[in-house]
Amino acid sequence: MAAHYIAAYSPPMKPGVHDGSAQSNSILSRFWGDDLPSHGLFFHDDIEAAVHVFLRGNERSSNSTDELSAKATSAEADGFQSVSEEVLSRIKEMPLEIVFEILLHLHPSDLLSIARSSQRLREIVLSKRSRFIWTECLSNVRGLPSCPPGMTEPQFAKLVFDQTCQFCGKQGMRDVFWACQVRCCPTCVQKQFISEEELRARIPEDVGIEKLSSIFPYTVVNLYQPKQPSKVLYYHPIATRYLGELEDVLASNAGSIHSTEGLEDWVKLKEENQIERIKHASLCEHWYNHWAVRTAPRSSEIPLFDLAVTAVLSSALIYLWKDRIFG
Repeated sequence: MAAHYIAAYSPPMKPGVHDGSAQSNSILSRFWGDDLPSHGLFFHDDIEAAVHVFLRGNERSSNSTDELSAKATSAEADGFQSVSEEVLSRIKEMPLEIVFEILLHLHPSDLLSIARSSQRLREIVLSKRSRFIWTECLSNVRGLPSCPPGMTEPQFAKLVFDQTCQFCGKQGMRDVFWACQVRCCPTCVQKQFISEEELRARIPEDVGIEKLSSIFPYTVVNLYQPKQPSKVLYYHPIATRYLGELEDVLASNAGSIHSTEGLEDWVKLKEENQIERIKHASLCEHWYNHWAVRTAPRSSEIPLFDLAVTAVLSSALIYLWKDRIFG
């Protein structure tokens, strides 16, 4: 792996540069785990000086005033903006095989961040030929179940790692309705889910579906709140789609002497799908409660840090592959 070769390189640190910030190390540790490479790694001559400054930080005098600190923070922000633009420009010029090699070493949440950083990177990361990257990155997450049927790998990564309500965009939403394959805030639950009474009222009277939960994806709310009764709610978008399919089945079999066969086949198929969906949801719930690392919501600057780290990986890989690229 490229990260192995990169970590093996550890030249001496350049003078006049601070030993590094905890925030930078926390970001970088997600790429290498506990085996964070030597700080000297980031001072190779082939890596952009501006990226060095951003990741490691300039050494400041101990008697700096608040005013100087504020100016330095502003200068860093301006400097990083130019660095990020230069990084994007360089990535656009890279051969795709190098970009793919870089992306293969990222966490799925970092792939999501990079997909939002520019239109060009979004096209690369979300293209069909990049599916193997998502599959590989997801498989590298310890204990995480595989992508379920009916979802793409980016959709599954977003469901698992992006803590935002998929309807209103509210952040910090930790609860996932795995059987419905949706992350939703309490406000949007009221809009996107319906009660069993509402769902049953929309099913034709001559269709005898005894147990709705055996077919329609659902969730249980207030399950761990003794003072409030638990309630089964059904995911409205999927319920609406299923009801449309049911109407088509009934219409196609109208007047046929075998009118019940089509309905029975449809019910059997949906029951089988529901069993598989619930099995996968149970695996995801177990992973989320026992394996997933709970971290604080990431600030808006974090994707920019991810981009800077990607720049470091890019420069290091270009150095390693320079004979092949420029030879």
